[in-house]
Amino acid sequence: MKNVIKAFGIFVLAAMIGVSMTACGGGGSPSPAPADTDNPANPTSTVFESKDSAGNFYILEVTSASAVNASVSRAAAPAYTPQNNDIFTLTIILKAGGTWTTSGTVTVAGGSLTLSGMGDQLTVTITTEGMKNITGTITLDNGSTLTPGNLTPSQPVDPATITLNVNRWEDGENWNHGLNLSDVTGVRPKKDDRFRFRVRGTTDKTLEKASLSLEAYPADWSDYQWLGGSEEERLSGAFDYTFEINVYDEPKNGYFINLVINNNVAVPVSAKDWETMATISNFEVRLVGVNLPNNVYYGDEYIKNKSEAKKQTDFSFTFDFNDADMVPVPISKFIDGPASVKIINRMVILNLGTPKSEYLEENKLFGYTYNSNITEPSTKLFGLPTQFYTSDNKYQLTPWFVSGLVYASENTTLTRNDYLYHDNPPITLPLKKGWNWITFTYDEATNIYTHSTTTSQPGNMWQVVDN
Repeated sequence: MKNVIKAFGIFVLAAMIGVSMTACGGGGSPSPAPADTDNPANPTSTVFESKDSAGNFYILEVTSASAVNASVSRAAAPAYTPQNNDIFTLTIILKAGGTWTTSGTVTVAGGSLTLSGMGDQLTVTITTEGMKNITGTITLDNGSTLTPGNLTPSQPVDPATITLNVNRWEDGENWNHGLNLSDVTGVRPKKDDRFRFRVRGTTDKTLEKASLSLEAYPADWSDYQWLGGSEEERLSGAFDYTFEINVYDEPKNGYFINLVINNNVAVPVSAKDWETMATISNFEVRLVGVNLPNNVYYGDEYIKNKSEAKKQTDFSFTFDFNDADMVPVPISKFIDGPASVKIINRMVILNLGTPKSEYLEENKLFGYTYNSNITEPSTKLFGLPTQFYTSDNKYQLTPWFVSGLVYASENTTLTRNDYLYHDNPPITLPLKKGWNWITFTYDEATNIYTHSTTTSQPGNMWQVVDN
C-alpha cells in the first residue's frame, strides 16, 4: 500500500476490485440475490421531504446518535424526535438534473435543526407539517449557489395495513403489494438513479426474501416496465429496514410508477391468484435519499472475519504523508472541530471541520509542490487521503474511484502538467472553497485516468477490507 500511495503523487488510487453490485428483485425481474441476514436494520430515525419554489426536492434523514453504536434490533421504532449530536444526511434532487448530498451532525434548538457537516451550516425549521424552511447557502459543483428558503413539505400516504398477495406471471411467482410511488414521494426516478427507502411495520408471517422494486405502467395497465429492484432481506415480526433500488431503465413518458413490496418465495400450488399470504400492520415507507453514498461492501475474499468486520463503525483514523512508516493517526490530528468517519445505517458519514493552520500549505498537496500551477498563489491546500482505519489498525475503509479529499482556503483551479502516470493528460481540477472530493474514472482502452471534483459526497461504493 505504501508504495502505491507514493507512486501516485497527488492522488491515492482507490481499490478497483470487480465485484457484483446490488442484485435485482421483484416480480418479473431477473433472479434475485440470496437473502443477506447479516445486514442490521435501521437505528431510530426520522425523514423529512420538501420542495422549494424552483422545483428542487430536499430529503433530510436524521438518525439517533445513541442508536448508532448500540446493538440494533429489528424492532420497528416509534416516531423519533431529533436530538443534539444526531447524524443527518441531506439530499437535494435538483430540478435542472443531478443530486447534491452532505452529512454531519445536528444541533437542536426549539423547532430548528442546525446542520453542521463538510460545508456551510444550514438551519432547518421543522413544524407539525414537516420541513418548512432551510436557511443558508449551498454551493453547487458548477459554482452556482442555492438558498432554499421556504419549502412545501410532502405528505406521504401511509396505509395503516397492507397485504402481500399471490402474484404469478409467465416465468415466476411471489407475494407482493404495490403502492403508487406518488403517494410515497414527489421524486420521480430516472435511469441510473439509486433510490433508498426505509420500510417499517409488523408482519404476521416471516418474509424470507423481502425486497422492493419499481415498476411503471400506463393508466390502463396494458404495458409493464420493470425499472429496478433491491437486495433481499429476511423480515419477521416488527421490522425497520432500509432497501436500496438501482434504477436500470428510464420510465416511459406518461407511465405511473408503482413501488412494490415483494416476498420472492414459491407460492403454494393450492393458493389462488391474489390470495392474501401476509399482512403488515403499522406500515410506513419513506424515501430517505437518492444517489446517496452507496452501501458498504464486505467482500469475503478480502476479510478473514466478516462478522467482526461488520461490527466496526468508527474509522476516524488515517495516515500522515510526513510519516515514513505511515502509521494511522486520528483524523483530529489534522482537523479543528469535528473529525469523524463512521458507518451508520450501512452508509459512510463524514463529519469534518477545517484543517489546522499548520497543515494548510501554499502550492503543496499530499507532499507535492505545484508552484505557479495554482491560479491563486494565496490559496492554501490540505489533502486528506480517503483510506480510513479503525483505532486498532485492523480494518480499512476505502471508497471506489475516489482519490482523496482536498480542502481549499479559496476557490481555485489546481493543475499539474507533469502528472504522467499511465500516460495521463495534465490535471486541471476546479476547487471550491472548503472540502472537495476528487473522483476518477478509468478507460481500459486508453489506460488513462480522468479526474474530477465535487463538493457533494459522491455515491461511490465503499469497501471494508483487512488492513
